[in-house]
Amino acid sequence: MRELAKSKRHSYHFFGGHNDFQGIKAFKGDDLVTVHPISFIGDEKTEKMRIADYEQALDPSFDATIIIGNPNIHQTWRACLLARCRGIKVGFWAHGWRREESWLKGKLRNLYFGLANRALVYSNRAVELARQTGFDDRRITVIYNSLDWDAQCAQFEALDHVPMAQLRAELNLPEDAAILLTISRITDICQYDWLVDAAASVDTQGRPLVIVMIGTGPAEQALQAQARERGVDLRCVGSIYDETRIASYVMAADCVVSPGKVGLTAMHALAYGTPVVTHSDLDRQMPEVEAVIEGQSGAFFPYGSVSGLADAISRLLAWPMTVGQRREACRGALIGRFTPQVQRELIDDAVDAMLRG
Repeated sequence: MRELAKSKRHSYHFFGGHNDFQGIKAFKGDDLVTVHPISFIGDEKTEKMRIADYEQALDPSFDATIIIGNPNIHQTWRACLLARCRGIKVGFWAHGWRREESWLKGKLRNLYFGLANRALVYSNRAVELARQTGFDDRRITVIYNSLDWDAQCAQFEALDHVPMAQLRAELNLPEDAAILLTISRITDICQYDWLVDAAASVDTQGRPLVIVMIGTGPAEQALQAQARERGVDLRCVGSIYDETRIASYVMAADCVVSPGKVGLTAMHALAYGTPVVTHSDLDRQMPEVEAVIEGQSGAFFPYGSVSGLADAISRLLAWPMTVGQRREACRGALIGRFTPQVQRELIDDAVDAMLRG
């Protein structure tokens, strides 16, 4: 949003919810970005969302509007149609097409995205899946995703020249160990039980192995019991929100492991030069998995295979790279695609395409 606010090609106005939801803090604006309040109303039990008071974002003085593209939020259908009736060009910003679907569901999805002038999606895979369903891929712009790249670069540069031994000593981690890091809320959907089982058979080439988990959650106690039973050194360090400390942990690790699926965690890890291990079933993945490149920025294993996960970790630990080379390769997987600056250019391009009709 800050990058869009600095655009030299278009003047962007932002409309969003000001209320927190399920522990997610709403961004209410800052000195550069003004967020005009509209109502995002969520049901805590069903996790369903609806939008109200959004008509202000569809004022005829706007040439184009970009709407969250979620067909399950019914008001987005009405908002799109209302904008089109007012002569406003519409873009849906969405995951779009994530997996192969039934014929009927595919047709409904195409109907929804066909209401807009353009779909702004997170991944190249979405374009390929859309093409397979008969959707006109010329109406799609891939805009990827991003985190606060500038802030992460500052953290990275501050720590890049700190010796690994010092990084680990400051975190009370063994200098010679293979450090596997996880960073997320600890829930069953993360499939960290696969990681604990796999850790017992990883070929570490004689190094001790430590799993470090950043975060808390309902699956934590069961994982600690499983680790004791399997003889795995599991260290749960709790929730950490200080980005400087998170950067230290990520840069001290040999890899970040996300067995169940990987989204922004991949970009978080790669920004600090640390490779990612995750599964290869793209129908069960998040779009950001495209930043993980086998042998360059991470390693894949077959979904659900504990032995495959152990093998992927072992392959990664055996990479013939220095720490510096590994960090350069991982960060290189983001540069040119997964940064706010690139996103701004791509979104500007999408708006240009909408305005050209």
